[in-house]
Amino acid sequence: MRFYSAVVSAPVFEEGSKGLGLVLLLIFFRRYFDDILDGIVFAGVIALGFATVENVLYYGRAINEGKETLIALLIMRGVMSPFAHVSFTAMTGIGCGIARESHNTFVRILLPIIGYGGAILMYAIWNGMAVIGGLQGFVITYFILEVPFFLIFVGFAFYTMYRQNKILKEMLAIDVARNLIAKLD
Repeated sequence: MRFYSAVVSAPVFEEGSKGLGLVLLLIFFRRYFDDILDGIVFAGVIALGFATVENVLYYGRAINEGKETLIALLIMRGVMSPFAHVSFTAMTGIGCGIARESHNTFVRILLPIIGYGGAILMYAIWNGMAVIGGLQGFVITYFILEVPFFLIFVGFAFYTMYRQNKILKEMLAIDVARNLIAKLD
């Protein structure tokens, strides 16, 4: 039952609730949600809020269980995994961002679902490595899978910022040529 709760139930429902927030932003605040970078940022804000509330609940319970449990939990959640929820939910955000940029109806419907699936998969692996392998399995898998993924994710975010900057420069080139705005070097 513990395995099912941690590896199936928690990822599906937690990522579903955070993903629902993203989809609501995408639908009702469409003019503020323009692209992949917005999807990553909005996902990050939603996920950090979620993780903060969840951490307060975990830390509160750990205080009653003793100092060693609290210290272990602070290291696991506060030092090793502060961006876990952000990385998971960013997958849904990327899917929503791609959907927002697309004019293809199929892509607009499918990509948020694929992003949500990626978020669930990552979260299930994250929880699964702790449930199946214990602390040792968690630490090994953390350094083999999670740290490289996080670095790839950060690299992708920087690439997305570079891409957006390039698009913006191309779109504003006409206004610069007309001297409507100053050229920035």
